[in-house]
Amino acid sequence: MVFPSGGEVVHGAAVAEQVEGVRERKKPLRDLLAALLDALRDALLAVRAPTLFVTDPEMIRRIGVPDKIARAAIKALDENPYSGFPKKSEVWGNRRYWPAVEIWFQQHQGLEASPKAKRPGP
Repeated sequence: MVFPSGGEVVHGAAVAEQVEGVRERKKPLRDLLAALLDALRDALLAVRAPTLFVTDPEMIRRIGVPDKIARAAIKALDENPYSGFPKKSEVWGNRRYWPAVEIWFQQHQGLEASPKAKRPGP
């Protein structure tokens, strides 16, 4: 069989190799595009004014931990009544109060939640 373009005949395995080669070139491009879109999303979020009440996906982005790890940790914290992790507020659309989340992390990482105000001496 001869192609109208005058190209040579390519059979079975050769076609499979060509197709696989194209797929391999597209994968790095796809990964690069995904990373670029993630960076763009992060840049846009940084420009946007921070909100007080956050959804779990927004909280996970702010924390900066991989989604799978963060979701497992949040589930464990929510199920433990003694964790002290801020609960979702039904009044605010099942969102968590971000300043309380920050304070929780600071306390559990050995940092003071807020500097103690110094009282003036006598």
